[in-house]
Amino acid sequence: MKDGLAYYFRIVYIVTLFLAMTLIVLAFASDTQYLEFNQSNLHRVELEGTIQAGEKGREMPLSEEAYQQIKAAEYVIVKGHFTEDIEVNEQIFVYLRRIRIKFYQNNELIYEYGQSRDTLPFSKTAGNIWGSFYLKGISKNDAIRIEFENPYPQNSSKVYQRCIEQLYTGDKMQLFMHMAAKNVLSLVAAAIILLMGVEMLCISVSLRLVQVRGMIQIFYCGLLFLVSSIWLMIDYTYISLIMPYGIGWEILDTFVFIGIPLLAIRYARSFMITRMQKLLRGLEAILLLMNFIYIVLQTLGIVDGEMMQEAFREALPYILSIVFVCLLVEMRKNKKFVPRLVLSSGNVLIIFALIGCIQYKISEVDGVSFFGIGFTLFVVVQYVILIYMAKRNYERAIKARQMKQELVESKMAIMLSQIQPHFLYNSISSIQELCLSEPKKAHDALAQFAHFLRGNMDSLSSKDLIPFEQELKHVKNYLALEEIRFEERLNVEYKIEKDGFFLPPLTLQPIVENAVRYGISKKREGGTITICTKETEKEIIITVLDDGVGFDVNKLGKQQDNRSHIGMENVKNRLNTQCNGRMEIESRIGEGTKVCMFLPK
Repeated sequence: MKDGLAYYFRIVYIVTLFLAMTLIVLAFASDTQYLEFNQSNLHRVELEGTIQAGEKGREMPLSEEAYQQIKAAEYVIVKGHFTEDIEVNEQIFVYLRRIRIKFYQNNELIYEYGQSRDTLPFSKTAGNIWGSFYLKGISKNDAIRIEFENPYPQNSSKVYQRCIEQLYTGDKMQLFMHMAAKNVLSLVAAAIILLMGVEMLCISVSLRLVQVRGMIQIFYCGLLFLVSSIWLMIDYTYISLIMPYGIGWEILDTFVFIGIPLLAIRYARSFMITRMQKLLRGLEAILLLMNFIYIVLQTLGIVDGEMMQEAFREALPYILSIVFVCLLVEMRKNKKFVPRLVLSSGNVLIIFALIGCIQYKISEVDGVSFFGIGFTLFVVVQYVILIYMAKRNYERAIKARQMKQELVESKMAIMLSQIQPHFLYNSISSIQELCLSEPKKAHDALAQFAHFLRGNMDSLSSKDLIPFEQELKHVKNYLALEEIRFEERLNVEYKIEKDGFFLPPLTLQPIVENAVRYGISKKREGGTITICTKETEKEIIITVLDDGVGFDVNKLGKQQDNRSHIGMENVKNRLNTQCNGRMEIESRIGEGTKVCMFLPK
């Protein structure tokens, strides 16, 4: 499974990188000038004339100054003529954003859009869309009259200026290519972010399937990338030319516009540990409530997507400022490198988003370019961090499974090392001899033998730490059986200054067994084993001391009988993995051995 999923990660990463590079190459290789005006069937037509606010408004020549004076008038009239003739059956395209239009030729209505029959009951306009109609031919002398209705008070004169300055004749697909070429970098960025989002969602699902936990950040970031790429792709100047569903795009645009901050906050919260995450949770609830209110008001026909987006734009700087402060506070208190890097990149994104909001407030032009720069930096940082985290968590999960398997194997090895045939034979033989000479003592020894076997089995089945008293009782059962065999040659002393703590099962018993089998039993006159516990400021120390024959510590584990010290090695490994403890061994040949186990509090 390890090799298979690692191979899968590499393949997904390589494919994403290849597609991203391909899109970038195509973007820079595209001949934008050719797509703009070297198409024989695509031509921008110009209108000369006057503009006025309402029937009684002052007529002003079409100019930048005139547009600024018109502002957000509810009713605007443009009068004039085209600067060139337009042939019969020529298709003319006009870009409509947040407005209704009526187009007259010599006082004859030839086109209208955005009226009640073009809209749904819950929308004030037919959305942002390219309108088109065929002409019977227009000469430079024909009188052109365009009437605009503005249902949105928050509109500006930009909606009229865009319409008048973006009149085209020609082929729809060529117009689409022309408009897409103007936004090619934004399109490529959105496509790459979309690929990264899909990749992260696939990785998060894959990690979940193999039970790698703690990677919810990848899932949230994948959703954030996916929603953000959709928002970047919804550009009405080209998308409505191939999918003319103005209301549908408007509703989707509104949802993702509000959803991006919501997902960004949820993603940031997954890295936070302070009380700031509670404040952001409340902000999440407010954003969810805004989406719910939008659904209700849109359904009732009170507001539509355009009005909701404008309202949200007014609140967005305040929301971003609150999030910015929360992330700053979190960064000061959270000392971990990865969360600090993620949150700092989030604040960089917020700064660029605030600049975009200011730009829109001043010029009524979407600050997508500023947001795009900040979001690109944000995406790169998140992608690198989360791919690294996914790889690290996956390797940790694999290592944990290997350690779990090794733990099972270690327990079996411990069981074999504890219940070896010669120990069973010696214990049973000693009990057999006592049956004839001292039946009462044999009865007690047999009970201790049963308790020892039961203690071994209980320890092998335990996955958690156990009380020290339970481990000490198991050691005493073992030593009681050995005392029957060695009699006066084996002495045991207990200096228990600290109890009431927990340790891994079968931690003390293998150390004591090694002291008996390879220390005391090898010495003709026998010796003494001392078991001590004491407490320091930071840790608990368990010491097993014997005055046996000792051994060369440098040759530990290199003897012909490797099983002789397998219990000691297993204790050392389990102390480290289960409670972050450690073990130290001191031994001198002819003097004895001292084993100390250190357990952090």
